[in-house]
Amino acid sequence: MKIPDLRQDEKSVKDNGVADLDTAIKLTGFGKFNICLIAIGGMCFMGSGLEYGLHAYTLPYAKCDLKISTAQAGIVNAMFLAGSITCSVICGAVADTIGRKKVITTALFVGGISTILASFSPNLTMFAVVRFISGFMSGAPGCLIFSYAGEFLADKYRARAICTIGFCWTSAWLLSPLFSWIIIPSGLSFETPFFTYNTWRLFVVIVGGIPNIISGFAITYVLTETPKFLFVQGRQAEAIEILKMMYHKNTGNSPDEYPVKRLVSTYGTDLDDNSDASEANQKKSLKVVLLMMASQIKQIFNPPHLKRALLVSSIYFSNFFGYYGLGLWLPELFNRFQAYYSQFPEGNIGVCELSNYQNITMTSPANSTSLTEIVCENRSVNLAVFSNTFIIGAACCTGNLIAIFLTNKVGSRLLSGGGDRVDTTEVKMKIRPYTDTTDYYFQ
Repeated sequence: MKIPDLRQDEKSVKDNGVADLDTAIKLTGFGKFNICLIAIGGMCFMGSGLEYGLHAYTLPYAKCDLKISTAQAGIVNAMFLAGSITCSVICGAVADTIGRKKVITTALFVGGISTILASFSPNLTMFAVVRFISGFMSGAPGCLIFSYAGEFLADKYRARAICTIGFCWTSAWLLSPLFSWIIIPSGLSFETPFFTYNTWRLFVVIVGGIPNIISGFAITYVLTETPKFLFVQGRQAEAIEILKMMYHKNTGNSPDEYPVKRLVSTYGTDLDDNSDASEANQKKSLKVVLLMMASQIKQIFNPPHLKRALLVSSIYFSNFFGYYGLGLWLPELFNRFQAYYSQFPEGNIGVCELSNYQNITMTSPANSTSLTEIVCENRSVNLAVFSNTFIIGAACCTGNLIAIFLTNKVGSRLLSGGGDRVDTTEVKMKIRPYTDTTDYYFQ
């Protein structure tokens, strides 16, 4: 018997209990489960955003304790991003094999613990290695959370929900200066045999480690594996149970009232439960996973995907160049501005000159002091550093808020073409540091 295309025929679904997955998800409605999903997904993505922006507020002060140069601080940044890139290459194939939820939760727990360990680093080597691990683990939630959340959502709600989750990343860059404003100037510290555990280390734990662990527990105990993954794996009964649960939480009706009893592919192909195939999928060897990964990468570089891949990559590169190429160094630059103006209140210096200024002496040769030495000797935290970056974070949030409300009205292509971050990147380039002289001291 030929099963018709049921994507638009909800009445037929209620009559015979058979539906494709998209229709089955649509029939679960929108309610408490979806709101909880978006909230937890946003919290997870915000944790990744906090991790990615962590160095902007820790390295200016970690440089003093770890006795590292600006070039070595750049290596720490590069190590974290290298770990993230490495994970991004492989996490998709692994998630297709063992499930999105397992990959995301494992990465959140391990990443959170490694970030906490980074706060105990006594030297550059340990700090860089542990941050590479943190970067590797942060790559998985950052890459997979959209596909994970999207596989629970009907087409009608998916775009706006994804934009809402994406807003949480940008809001992380708003919260980072706020938390650093509260924590770093507090002066809390205690001595260990190897180093002083001071406020920048505490900031790493509170802002980088704890949010990831909380997100990991939330996904573990509140959410489930996606019905799409289970369906593709041949675990239809489990997928239907999850759909029933979603229906119950969204509508308040009994799970038994959910009309779908059997799932088929979009064009009517019946996929019955196949426990042998499911078990085989769970036991795929590392070799098979690597072959899958190589095959997926190869497809990207072949038509018709190559053109789209280059376009999307270009958009991401240009957008995130502002975040990581400039954003990670803004607090450092603001600190240098403050140190320079403390010595030369009437002076005037540009960003390019300031970038090379730390090796230029600021007094006479007989009593020379570098810019870095001045910052470390004073141990000062100027509140203008945090207020400036807070303003930039607020500007970045504006584009995302607009996207949330317009995405279903004007289309994602127009929004992408407009560039929700182009203007905010321009704001970053134009903001002149505020030279308030109110300093607080960290121990």
